[in-house]
Amino acid sequence: MDMFMSDKYEKPYDSYPVIQYLGQPMYIGVAAISKDSELVLFPQRCFATPTNDADDAKFYNFIDKG
Repeated sequence: MDMFMSDKYEKPYDSYPVIQYLGQPMYIGVAAISKDSELVLFPQRCFATPTNDADDAKFYNFIDKG
C-alpha cells in the first residue's frame, strides 16, 4: 500500500506522515505481489485519526464496509 502524489500513481510519498486537508483528494494504491493470479484484495476499512491512536474517538472514514 502506498500513497501517491498525484492521480497518475507514478511517484509515492517516501516520508510519512503526509499532511492532508479535508476535501483534498488522496491517491492510494494497494497491490498484492504474488504468483497466485487468483488473489484479490478487497479493502474493508480505511480511516484516519488526528492522533497516533487508532482508537481515537475522532476519525475520518475513507472506506467503510468495503
